[in-house]
Amino acid sequence: MTGHRRAYAPPSVSARRAAAVAAVKLLDEGRYDEASTLLSSLLPPGDPITVGPNRQLINAAVLYVESTHADPTAVPSPLAWARYAHHASRHLPGPPDHGLMLASADALSQALRRLGHHHDAITTIRTAITLADAHGNTDAALDRHISLADALHRAGRCAEAGHTAKAAITNHRRHHRITNVADLIATMQAFTMLEACHQHRAATALTAQLRLTDVPDVPGKPAIGRLLTLAAHLGPARREHAQRHHPNDECTRAGCPVRASTHHVDASGHADPLLMRFITACLNRLDPYEAPPHRTLADVAAWYTTVAEPRPAPLRRTRSTQLRPSPLAWAGYIHRTALRQHGADLDQIHTANDRYARAVQRYAWPVHTPAAWRDTVRLADQLDHRDAAALCRLRLAITLHANGRCTAGIREADTAADDWLTRHPQSSPTSCTLLLHATFMRIGCHRHTETHRYPLMRYLHATHPTATVLQLLDQAATTATHHSQTFHPNPCHHDTCHLNADPASSQQQAQP
Repeated sequence: MTGHRRAYAPPSVSARRAAAVAAVKLLDEGRYDEASTLLSSLLPPGDPITVGPNRQLINAAVLYVESTHADPTAVPSPLAWARYAHHASRHLPGPPDHGLMLASADALSQALRRLGHHHDAITTIRTAITLADAHGNTDAALDRHISLADALHRAGRCAEAGHTAKAAITNHRRHHRITNVADLIATMQAFTMLEACHQHRAATALTAQLRLTDVPDVPGKPAIGRLLTLAAHLGPARREHAQRHHPNDECTRAGCPVRASTHHVDASGHADPLLMRFITACLNRLDPYEAPPHRTLADVAAWYTTVAEPRPAPLRRTRSTQLRPSPLAWAGYIHRTALRQHGADLDQIHTANDRYARAVQRYAWPVHTPAAWRDTVRLADQLDHRDAAALCRLRLAITLHANGRCTAGIREADTAADDWLTRHPQSSPTSCTLLLHATFMRIGCHRHTETHRYPLMRYLHATHPTATVLQLLDQAATTATHHSQTFHPNPCHHDTCHLNADPASSQQQAQP
């Protein structure tokens, strides 16, 4: 077997540091296999017990344990290297490195839990808690107390686990009056433990003091991303716990998340029923009509409006929207937040409008759709974001026209186009888009004598039509044909009308 062992050349200190930085990036991106391969090349062959304390090697071992979370029996052994890191971090020369000692204790407890050695993991975590408490690091202490609760929970000590988790969160909130990321993550972990034991009321009560609008926005590390990653690991584990330790418990909650069908759960946990329950409980504490603009809340609401089951809901505040978070109401909150934060950024407004249009189509009754877009126009006007108002007004025009309210739709399209051209007389993709819609709405209604209201072809030629503009032209022609067939099926005898022939030929009407 020795002939198959990889050759090992001890890397330099700088090489180890560079590899560790690269590995952290891979782990952040979820590329665990690549990180594991890179980190294993930093570990010397043989039994780790024969290796002396080395700071870079301890760091590499800790990261290696994290990279092998899906394969606890990987080679080299994650448990063996976790034991090395835990022991070596306490025997480094110089003053104690408490951060490294905590990280190595975490790595060892994780490796033990993955192999089912829950009692040994509990002992290791208690050591880490003592270390964190001694140095007054409340976030670190909360994280370790939750890890202890998780180990107790996996060992079947449910009551002790629940008490430990709730006490840790209560103590942390005593020191931190506002919700931070540590509180959010810990609360979700404790929430899923209680849900798995069918303590649904206790789980919901944990979210009572969570305020998503307190959670700081860390660029590149959105809180919702951490919740999704956590859900991917916790969901299956919690459902397995319920099946193993509570198979005969009667649960009266409709749609119990640990007994829900897992066909809604994808590989990344994006639609995990437990995560949906947690997000729903958090959003139920807030009013989407009154909540202030906030990036973290908008991110969480965006996830919710993407995965919530379609159910037509009223746009306005009603009793039903007080009882459960309305996806449509939260979609409106997201759009209002985008207008307030990015009202002068056209790319952001286009993206926000597209997202809101999908949500309105998914969740609103058709009769409510125009009102939804009128609200956005009104807000953009109030914020004095006139470009955003014009783009939102165009969406309103498209909605009205598509519903057969032709005159109203054309009037709104004209208002949007005129308002835009007053400030931006030069040709641009946006001006072409506005003029295309205003012109082809008329064509679809056989109002052919009005199609020269705007110099569409001059704007198109000046823009040097890109693939996007040409695609818009084709879509506008197709939409005009469909509109004509739906709302104006009677024959049109105008000498330029081709709508009743080939749909593609309707593009000819835009030619001079």
